[in-house]
Amino acid sequence: MKLFSFLIIFLLLSGVALAGNFGSSVKKSSVIAEENESISFTLLFWSSDNRSQMIRLSQVYVPENWSFIFEKDEINISRDQGNEMVYTDEYVRATTVKVFTEPKDVKPGRYSLLISAKNFPEGNEILFSQERIFNLSVTVPGEEIAEPPEEVMPPEEVMPPEEDGNNYFIFLLIPLIIFISFLIYRYS
Repeated sequence: MKLFSFLIIFLLLSGVALAGNFGSSVKKSSVIAEENESISFTLLFWSSDNRSQMIRLSQVYVPENWSFIFEKDEINISRDQGNEMVYTDEYVRATTVKVFTEPKDVKPGRYSLLISAKNFPEGNEILFSQERIFNLSVTVPGEEIAEPPEEVMPPEEVMPPEEDGNNYFIFLLIPLIIFISFLIYRYS
């Protein structure tokens, strides 16, 4: 029974250790573009720990009739690989990815594009993963820019979720699991 309790504790804690951590940023999240003008956004990704991680990019929402291309839709990041330097607590290498889009058949206004980046740490035991949602904005100038039309705004179900305190729940859950495992270990 003691061995079983130890294995449960080990498996639960190893999942936390395998979660990985990555940083991300957008160089410029808002641009002004004419209709049928090709524009690009630059996303930065870096690893906050020493593990190599795979990041998969996908489009969550792009306005209808817009062309949209990722320079790369999968990248591997690590602390010592990348083509730019960013400062966190120290300087780390960051990998850049360009996102290209072209507004087609649009009226003047402000348009949102939503992009998802999700990490997959190396190994087959993925218990936790992180995801970032990037909200990129394109303004098409014209006579009327006051309010964007309803049809150009992304649907509510794809908007990024607001912070709901899940991090606090996880930090409370881990000590509780350790405490219960200790009780099982001690009294078995």
